[in-house]
Amino acid sequence: MANDFQPAPGDLALMQRFLNSVEFPGRPDRLRDTASTGRWLQQNGLAADDTAIEEEDRLRLVALRDALRSMLRGSNRGAADAGAFGRINAIAAETPFVIELRDGQAVLRPLGSGIARVVAQLMATIHAGMRDSAWQRLKLCASEECPMAFYDTSKNRSGAWCSMAQCGNRAKVRAYQTRKRSTEYRVPSTE
Repeated sequence: MANDFQPAPGDLALMQRFLNSVEFPGRPDRLRDTASTGRWLQQNGLAADDTAIEEEDRLRLVALRDALRSMLRGSNRGAADAGAFGRINAIAAETPFVIELRDGQAVLRPLGSGIARVVAQLMATIHAGMRDSAWQRLKLCASEECPMAFYDTSKNRSGAWCSMAQCGNRAKVRAYQTRKRSTEYRVPSTE
């Protein structure tokens, strides 16, 4: 079944994990403090064990994650969030890159160290995903209760839920119950 927690391909899987570092039911935010942020960065190959994470660094990552989630939420609904683009651009403006030619392609190579390099790596991942159109398949679940970012594997890119078996089924049951209630409580016309 399409979109049942499919990981994004290649480097976009890192972006999916970053977007999914938010709080989930039964799981705390992976970037909730400097210690947990450092662990998440280490686990995802973005920082060495001795990389010091300051509160300002953590807040920058959280701001980027939140802006990217807002951008995806707007894109999913067909209305781009201009504010999210502005916040992402402001964060990216402070990010060091160099353009490198590899296999006939121009790619962004992150520079710097610490959080600057982490943000540069994430921005390079976005750039590559947008360049090959894979980015358009990265979406947020349409369920209000689910914060999951998922990779849409449907042929026509119309996936709305991270899992049809869970979030999609719940949405369809709710819609059915709403329709059923609206027909059950109709007052017959006296005309």
